[in-house]
Amino acid sequence: MKRVMAVTAAAIMAITGTAVFTNSEMHAAADAESFDYGDLIAVSDDENSADEETTSDEESCGIKGDVNGDGKINVTDIAKAAAAIKGLSGLDTESLWRADITCDNKFNVTDLSKICWTVRSGKRGSSTVMERPAPEPVQPAPEPEPEPIVKSPAASLSKVYDNAVGTRLANLYSGYYNIYGWPNGQCTWYCLGRSNEKLGVDMTLKGLTGNAINWYYNAQWINPASVGTEIRSDCVCVCSSWTHGYGHVVYIEYVDPDTGAIYFSQANRLGWATNYADNGKIEKADSYADFVAQMNWLYLSPVGFVYPDLM
Repeated sequence: MKRVMAVTAAAIMAITGTAVFTNSEMHAAADAESFDYGDLIAVSDDENSADEETTSDEESCGIKGDVNGDGKINVTDIAKAAAAIKGLSGLDTESLWRADITCDNKFNVTDLSKICWTVRSGKRGSSTVMERPAPEPVQPAPEPEPEPIVKSPAASLSKVYDNAVGTRLANLYSGYYNIYGWPNGQCTWYCLGRSNEKLGVDMTLKGLTGNAINWYYNAQWINPASVGTEIRSDCVCVCSSWTHGYGHVVYIEYVDPDTGAIYFSQANRLGWATNYADNGKIEKADSYADFVAQMNWLYLSPVGFVYPDLM
């Protein structure tokens, strides 16, 4: 307790001018304990306060020794520092930075004694005022790398058919088109040969017979799952004719899942007026509505679709 009172007296006398204690003397008095600040006498903030004009940098960064941050170094700062050392109150990060007047990244009785000297002398030494270290620059978060663009396989297949529009992909002179009982050059003959050429499905062996207009119902009788109203790649579109009762069938080569474009081929598209050289040439519709419009131009209306691979 004697050591506590000694340090308290040292602080009071340093402020009032009764005596001046060196830092080493104050350390010697409190080498094992902190002190009780309750007996510190009040001193006017206007007296013995180091209130020299501060610079704009100091106002923004704070003043070493100005524990409470009011712009002055006086007995109030001594009291707050003493309370913190005693453990009676805490200091926030800003106050701790200002209380560490020795700039050794520690706050202890050495800092308190120097605050006392500053108040007593009414001067701030060059070591008293310190600019706050500039904060580490915040590095901007790296921008995420753009996801690689994965081209749909459909894109390359569409390009193949786009390049083939107006040309023939079917080999009409192959054995696939040598079909007994089906007149060469007719639309039914072509769709039978094309499904066999592309899919390896011989629809005649499955039992498909009749004129084009009958294909939908004949295929439905063979297998109900082999017909439907959804247009797909490698299916046969069955159409009714506005001018005759035979109907017409068109082979759907490919439906682009990305764009909805439809690539198709057919034979005998204009009946007796068809140029044989046009049989099997790839045609394109930008959408299903466009496909229907092209069929209507030929006086045809789609009825449904036959799926050869499901027969």
